Amino acid sequence: METDVIITALKAVGAVIGGALGMAALLYRFRNAAGQLTWGGVFILLGILASTLVGVLGSIAEGYKAKSEAVEQAARTEQLIHELSRSIQPITQLHVTGWVRFPSDSKLVSEYVGTLSAYAQRGELRDPLTRPEDVGASVTASTWDGKPLTIEIKPNYPLWPKDKYSVISRVAMSYCFTVYILKTPINPEDFQPIISTAPGDSDWVAMNVIPSDNALDFSTEENALEIRINDRYSRDLWKSNGKITSIEDLYGAQIIIIPTGSSDLKLPSRFARYASDDSDTLARNIRVRSIMFSFAQGHEIWIDGDKFRVTKYRRGFPAFSIVLPKDYASVLKLHENR
Repeated sequence: METDVIITALKAVGAVIGGALGMAALLYRFRNAAGQLTWGGVFILLGILASTLVGVLGSIAEGYKAKSEAVEQAARTEQLIHELSRSIQPITQLHVTGWVRFPSDSKLVSEYVGTLSAYAQRGELRDPLTRPEDVGASVTASTWDGKPLTIEIKPNYPLWPKDKYSVISRVAMSYCFTVYILKTPINPEDFQPIISTAPGDSDWVAMNVIPSDNALDFSTEENALEIRINDRYSRDLWKSNGKITSIEDLYGAQIIIIPTGSSDLKLPSRFARYASDDSDTLARNIRVRSIMFSFAQGHEIWIDGDKFRVTKYRRGFPAFSIVLPKDYASVLKLHENR
């Protein structure tokens, strides 16, 4: 309000002075016999110039104020739209579907893959009506002539890894992720995987302790073995400090996923017999091939495995992290096949 008064006063004073001096110039002579300006004429001329300058400055100040108000209004409108978008696109769920690949250089995995490859070549899976629990597995993708491309093995199927391959089974049945989201990205090697949203920790956390529907997928073309993850995270195991509450908040945020059980803490001696170095080593070397996060109905984010940065966090286990783009169109490019 004070700025408006000052600008109005400047323009009014400039107009009054200019008008008064102009009338004086018409009513009186301010030149001598030689045609030169008298001291009074010089005063009148300078006064007119000054009043003109005051008017121009007032107009400039008025224009600058209008522009500043427009910028402030645009910022308020943008903030209002952002808050409205947050309110109409809340995070209502977390479903994770993903494919993580066992290391191909593992001798145990190579032997098991060889068993599956020989089985696939025998042609027992060409009939789509065959019961998978009878023949050992089921086909989820095949060529036009029925040659299996991807074989699915579930825990109740005969081909599920047992006996000498039980390490693969243990890892497959227990493998899942705890999902951390940070509004301001950090170096993942400095990350502490604490289930906390206190200052300095994550802004949003969802923990999963027991996988709900893991299965094994075997690619006959790539001779690769993967765990297919299909997990729904209970809201009771979410934490948020309010910075991440909507789909809008995810753009530009950092997602860090940590395999459950990733810890170098030494178990007490009475529990040590339950630990398995073989399982631990195998789990450490698993890598993400593709993953999908569903944060609300119709809001899915697909990410190819090579888009993740694989690092070690402070305890030494692998952390898979990615900083999401700041716009929806760029997020879509995180999965090249979509």
